[in-house]
Amino acid sequence: MAENLLEEKFNEAEKGRQYWITLQEKYSLESSDYVLLIPDKEDIIHLKKQFQQFISKKHGRNGLILAGKDLLDKLEKIQSNNIFMQECSSSEAHNLMRFYCMYQFTANLLIASLEKPDGRRGSNLIGKRGLDRKEILDMVVFGIEKE
Repeated sequence: MAENLLEEKFNEAEKGRQYWITLQEKYSLESSDYVLLIPDKEDIIHLKKQFQQFISKKHGRNGLILAGKDLLDKLEKIQSNNIFMQECSSSEAHNLMRFYCMYQFTANLLIASLEKPDGRRGSNLIGKRGLDRKEILDMVVFGIEKE
């Protein structure tokens, strides 16, 4: 039983690795590029603005947002020269996070979620010291302190 579960997790991680390689090739990702994975239904417009500021602050080159189709549809009107968008299914997001949890292959992958990957419990902070969901995401994902 445990062997099957472990094998399943390794298979998911391998699929996540293949997905990452595909993204690297498609977008010619370099060490100065950042990838923002949004696995949940978050405020994507807020996250995109923060992502743009983060890339600028880090002197990054380009950004890639990975999110579900319904979230990306909200962003269609907001153009950016250095931010690309790619539809990402929930299974692709899950597999990519599984790979990242097993092997932190880059420091440039940001996961915009309070609950994912498994073990993250950011939602427990909502309401503490007056923090709301957006402020916690800013701290967890982008390292932005509450003013």
